[in-house]
Amino acid sequence: MAVLFADPGAEYYLSLGAAGAVTAGAWSVETGGPLFVNTAPVGRAAASDGKYYAIEINSGNTLTKNFGPSYNHMIVGFARYFTSPPISGTLFQYKDAGTVQVDIRVDGSGHPYLTQNGTTIGSVASVVIPGGWNYLELEVVFETGLTGSAQLWLNSILVVTISGVKTSGTSNNSANGYTISGVAGSDPEYFRDHWVIDASTGANTTHLGDCTVGVEFPTTAGSHSQWTEQVGGKSGTGGTLTITSVNGAGVYTFTDTGIAASQLVGYNISVTGFGAGVNNITNLPITANTISTFTVSLTTTPQGATATGTFENLVQDGINHSGTWPDGDSGYIFDATSGDISDFAHTALSLPGSGILYSVVHVSYVKKDDAGARAFRQVCISGGVTETNGVDISATNTYLYYYDVLDQDPNTSAQWTATGYNAATFGVKEVT
Repeated sequence: MAVLFADPGAEYYLSLGAAGAVTAGAWSVETGGPLFVNTAPVGRAAASDGKYYAIEINSGNTLTKNFGPSYNHMIVGFARYFTSPPISGTLFQYKDAGTVQVDIRVDGSGHPYLTQNGTTIGSVASVVIPGGWNYLELEVVFETGLTGSAQLWLNSILVVTISGVKTSGTSNNSANGYTISGVAGSDPEYFRDHWVIDASTGANTTHLGDCTVGVEFPTTAGSHSQWTEQVGGKSGTGGTLTITSVNGAGVYTFTDTGIAASQLVGYNISVTGFGAGVNNITNLPITANTISTFTVSLTTTPQGATATGTFENLVQDGINHSGTWPDGDSGYIFDATSGDISDFAHTALSLPGSGILYSVVHVSYVKKDDAGARAFRQVCISGGVTETNGVDISATNTYLYYYDVLDQDPNTSAQWTATGYNAATFGVKEVT
């Protein structure tokens, strides 16, 4: 198995909107303006903040993902919420350079069926897609002759299986993209827990069943902290504040200026240097700030002295989901020294007793901010083994998402375990 793309439901790029998600590289094309929400219906796993993230995709809305390479054997899975059983429309289309290869459709009574660009190749008259959350998986081997095959699972039950059919509408035995579409009769709809794999290689070459695509955000520094932290969009502040006093309600006063009100909300901060130990805090979220104060939820001792506040997790504002992420030039890390690495620990993953961690997708949000070419690599450090994404990445003048897919733990060259993943750290390496 090789994971090609995974999306939990816009959780890590919620603030961008559909058009912004396309220009940032999360998706390739959108039409109709799908909405990114954190108020989807219950029934799927909640995020770490207790909210339910999803993409609201209604009739007239589409999201398309395109790949550079083409693949002969693909499997896709996704959770879809229908307010009522869908009627007469197309849910999903595998495509080759924009031409539909195989798609999932529903008839006027909500029965799912498969077509090869409109020509029915497999159907079921006794199964109706119900309202509420459903999990769909579509596996296709693309062939131009009568040697193709396709299987459709609905809520982990195989409902359509066909072989000896034509599954390509072009001269290619492959697909290099797909489109998710809203259908009439069931608005509002929601889409999340989505993945797609190249099933021609690797250990996992069959359907995975109902999966959760979760997000674990960075929390604290890992084994390297060589990049410089930037706070509040103020040049030269780095990742520290000079603190001059604190009152009894957890309001700290700092001397730096140029930070806007509320700009630090959601960041975690550690404070050292005060004589009263209760005033020295470790990795607490900032709940409010003015241009010269910040507040944490802590009862403190009034004190006037000099201390230092160090910010944590500048690569991901909103770790406590009290801010907006990503925040671009408000908080980030930067570097210009070849070989420098900064990596970060992350929130812990807890799997159920029979849970399987199929893959880890390391997501970075990067731009270059000076003249000339700049290149970096994504880094995973596991058990003393340092993995990079394999090739230098040339950063652009605008923020883009980059994905390093790790189907195996670099330390063991085997399937990830929760223990191995929780011990691993992830970050970036300056190349040029």
